[in-house]
Amino acid sequence: MKHDYIDIDKTQLPFRFEWDSENDSFFIDIEYNESHDFFTATLYDAMGNLLVAGEKLVLNMPLFNEIIDPESMPAEDLIPLDESGQAQRITWDNFGMTVFLCIDDLPDDSEDDSGPTDDDKETDGFNLDNGDGSGGD
Repeated sequence: MKHDYIDIDKTQLPFRFEWDSENDSFFIDIEYNESHDFFTATLYDAMGNLLVAGEKLVLNMPLFNEIIDPESMPAEDLIPLDESGQAQRITWDNFGMTVFLCIDDLPDDSEDDSGPTDDDKETDGFNLDNGDGSGGD
């Protein structure tokens, strides 16, 4: 058993996608800082109100975890993971190859670390939009 993950085409950055969490809908922008080789995520509520701006993606650390009002946040954690165990940090070279933005939907005792497959891509509830109105195409 593997984590579901959000399929992010890093060649289309920056882009926005809509995420239908268990408790509400959210928009997330993913961007890349080329100068320092890291990715960030910005979270908006369903009305487009900014909740968290430019949080750095850190390997094995849940996004948007240190928020004062957890009631306004998604019910599930999003965690950048390398289930293969190869990466030490998230880089342009490993993001989307061995490191994926995973939905923390597995029991804590899961032992499968073989990495995501195409069947694990989370597409229901996501509208990819690269911000230009083309729908991510």
